[in-house]
Amino acid sequence: VFKGCFLALPATKVKAYDRPVVREYTPFHAIIHFGHIENNYVNNSAGCAIGIPSRFREKHIVDVRPCPPELQGRGGTVTVAQGSLGLKIVTAYFQPKPSTTLTGSARKVALSNWSKSCKMLAGWLNEEIKNTPNRYQLVLAMDANTSFGKGAAPQDDIHVGSFAHGSVNETGKLLYKL
Repeated sequence: VFKGCFLALPATKVKAYDRPVVREYTPFHAIIHFGHIENNYVNNSAGCAIGIPSRFREKHIVDVRPCPPELQGRGGTVTVAQGSLGLKIVTAYFQPKPSTTLTGSARKVALSNWSKSCKMLAGWLNEEIKNTPNRYQLVLAMDANTSFGKGAAPQDDIHVGSFAHGSVNETGKLLYKL
């Protein structure tokens, strides 16, 4: 039913918009941009978009939702339905940890804002996942700037074999909780 190329574009650098959702039409896709604003939790590297194949008409796009206003540009969802079947596409962008070139109070504030934005975005993602109807397929597309790496697992790790979490950064830990 859902043949075609769906595009999810986390971390698409787009201009800031005065509204949270802007639609653009190309010959092959309806592109739904979740433009960014500038605040303590969003910088100009934000901006996500989801592309819906043009064979789906506007009537098939049943829900378009940006993430909360304070995180505008960090994510959004588009739900496409045809008959009783649905597809919910969620895109999200977790910004990288602030640069180590910042020092003193500037670094402390930047780290605090970064941590809060990651937790708010993970909370929003969790709600979107929880509120997806069972009959819908869920597609997550993220630029998580995260590490789920190979590495030595702690001796008291409950995993066996190569299934250990290995080395994980802060955003990786948040995503394990989803």
